[in-house]
Amino acid sequence: MQDLQARLFAGFAVLALMLAAGTVGYYLLGDGMWKPFDCFYMTLITITTVGYGETLENMDKVEHARALTVVLLVRCSAPLATDEGSGNLTKGGSVAEAKKALAESGYDGTPIAIMAPGDVTTLKAQPIVVAQQLREAGFKVDLQATDWQTVVTRRASQKPIKEGGWNMFFTNWVAADVSNPVANASVGGRGKNGGWFGWSEDAKVEELRDKFARSSSADEQKKIAAELQKHAYEQVIYIPLGQYSIPSGWRKSLTGVVDGPATPVFWNIDKSE
Repeated sequence: MQDLQARLFAGFAVLALMLAAGTVGYYLLGDGMWKPFDCFYMTLITITTVGYGETLENMDKVEHARALTVVLLVRCSAPLATDEGSGNLTKGGSVAEAKKALAESGYDGTPIAIMAPGDVTTLKAQPIVVAQQLREAGFKVDLQATDWQTVVTRRASQKPIKEGGWNMFFTNWVAADVSNPVANASVGGRGKNGGWFGWSEDAKVEELRDKFARSSSADEQKKIAAELQKHAYEQVIYIPLGQYSIPSGWRKSLTGVVDGPATPVFWNIDKSE
């Protein structure tokens, strides 16, 4: 009971600190232009990702106001955030080292099949860039132009390449989907028996996910998550490429737009003209 009370107290303390920091931050950036309660409300809907748009008037004209919103929203500063094992991703790679490693691996020149959907703006560039990087490292690449619905269908196939299989595809997750090892489906080791596309089979990954789910200590969960991340990077379970935000815009004649992590949603909207 005491441990539960301590965890609840710590959670409320962090929430209170974020609310206070956001409220004071908006108020100071606005130089008193916005009422304290309005600053608090903006902070609250940002942290909870309820989002009703920018409720502070002329927010787009106040320097650093939107930057504060990003700081409040960004999930790379989430409780489980860590750079454990990420050195090879963050420091950049060497083409020469990649070529050497590929030569030592005994690669036989089999083309790497990459599915490249051209109808999704946020997924259009990655296959093209990665295909070129792989070619520079010495791989033969079959960059297959397609559409997203075909990718969704083909990625479920476990057949060989000649029969419609694949080697690589790219996708996006919203922050809430990857906030912990249990929710993050791409960090899995169940293989072809219930695993996510790619079907990595890794007993240690599943062991760590199970330990995380059963742990009642926030500190222990963070240690487990860091160990799992390090192992996932070492075994190349998947490769995270980064994080980004997508801007949204709508006419002034529209009201009731529910802004949030999945904008737009098509309910609660009224049109005045």
